Amino acid sequence: MRRWFTIALLVGTAVCTFASKDQATVQELASRADAAQPGDKPPLYIEIAERQLKSADELYTDGKVEEAQSALQDVVTYSSKAHDAAVQSNKKVKNTELAVRHMAHRLRDLKHT
Repeated sequence: MRRWFTIALLVGTAVCTFASKDQATVQELASRADAAQPGDKPPLYIEIAERQLKSADELYTDGKVEEAQSALQDVVTYSSKAHDAAVQSNKKVKNTELAVRHMAHRLRDLKHT
């Protein structure tokens, strides 16, 4: 009985953490990433870059070119920060490289549309 309670508690905590992660704004993520330990920075910067890429795609679809270009500049900035933090801490280098490569593919698709 105690084992099931522990498992249920862990699952509940994970769900709450995941839900709160989705609700964080880009500015909150940026401030959290700037204050994080060097090894924890790459995933946060990648999250920001991915959100900005999604935002840029939506803005281009809506015809808001200037705002989309600003979002794309953020993608470049935060991808670069993620790379620098990964290399500096020597952690999450491969994950960061894969995420940046995936974003590059999405950018190529965006260019063609």
